[in-house]
Formats: sequence, C-alpha cells, structure tokens
Amino acid sequence: MFKKGIKLQNRNNVKRSEVKRMRGALARAFPAALADASPHADANFALLFPPKEEIFVAKVAGSRSLVYFVNDTPVFYDLDGRADYYPTGINRELSIYLSIYRDLS
Repeated sequence: MFKKGIKLQNRNNVKRSEVKRMRGALARAFPAALADASPHADANFALLFPPKEEIFVAKVAGSRSLVYFVNDTPVFYDLDGRADYYPTGINRELSIYLSIYRDLS
C-alpha cells in the first residue's frame, strides 16, 4: 500500500582520482558549464564538489544505482553504475543551472 524508502548500503569515501574521472564525465554531460573551455569551469566544479569537503558514494540496495553525496547531501545519482550522472534536484539552483546548460549544449 505504501512505498518503502530507499535503503543505502556500502557507504564509501570517493578517491580524488574518481572525482577527477567524474569531472570528465560531467564535463561531457554538461559541456557549456563544466568543460575545460568554459571560462568558469573550475568555479562551477568547485560548487559541485568543494575541494575540502567529504565526498562519498552509497549503493542503493537491490540495484546497481549509486548516489554521490557531499557532506550528507545527495548531489548526483548514477542509475546503472556506468558513469551516467544525473543531478538529484536537492540543490535547486544547481539543478536548474545544469539543466539550462545541458539544453544549450
């Protein structure tokens, strides 16, 4: 009758090398906002993943989906674990910003 909540398992810190790999994938997904040719690429990426903040990933129980968190706030999710990142919508300004730039690309 009621939907059950999502259960997360295996919370792990994200290595800096993985953050760099994510930066490349996000730059391909949102080229106008995060590509290296963009004049504000470093500042925009720093908004997504602040350099000194804790970044971790958690697997959704019963699926291959991953959720990426910054300071306990979900920022991106990956539905099938294949580096296709989608904004969660928790940070409304960020979601609107990325969706506008994705449409312009």
